[in-house]
Amino acid sequence: MSLENKNIIKYNAQHKIMRWDGLNKDQINKTLKLIKKCRSKKHDDISSTDWRIDKNEKREYFDYLWNECLEPFKKSFSSLWGGRKLILQNYWFQVYSKGDEHDWHTHTHANFTNALYLKNTDKTPTELYAMNFTNNPPTVGSILTFPAFYLHRSSSHNSKKTKIVVSFNTSIE
Repeated sequence: MSLENKNIIKYNAQHKIMRWDGLNKDQINKTLKLIKKCRSKKHDDISSTDWRIDKNEKREYFDYLWNECLEPFKKSFSSLWGGRKLILQNYWFQVYSKGDEHDWHTHTHANFTNALYLKNTDKTPTELYAMNFTNNPPTVGSILTFPAFYLHRSSSHNSKKTKIVVSFNTSIE
């Protein structure tokens, strides 16, 4: 895939699902290092997340992603929706150890849910209810975007290697 094609969102009009494959190895590695510096807690069946950490606490990993890495994603997303502005609602990371899972759920108060795959996500990617991605699953460095009201989950992680995802909710103005 050429470098300029990495900044294009692939869009499945039937299911309103988008995929962007633009994060490179250096950006992924820097993000992972910044996540390690961030405070986190166990939440439900997820070993580590900053979901319940005070929202006013600075999260350097996401500042780096949003301001330095995801500009091509934001531009491509905006152009897909006729130039409308992309609004960030919230964000968090999740570190899954063996046996961790995130049960079926939806996201309220946003138009879209975005899952950025950072590490060991190939065995247990996000599952969308009644949809199958086995022929083209998201890969490390990809963002999977779908309507926030879609029922989705991360099934039980079956690897000894930790899985790391950054999720963020967005809306369009």
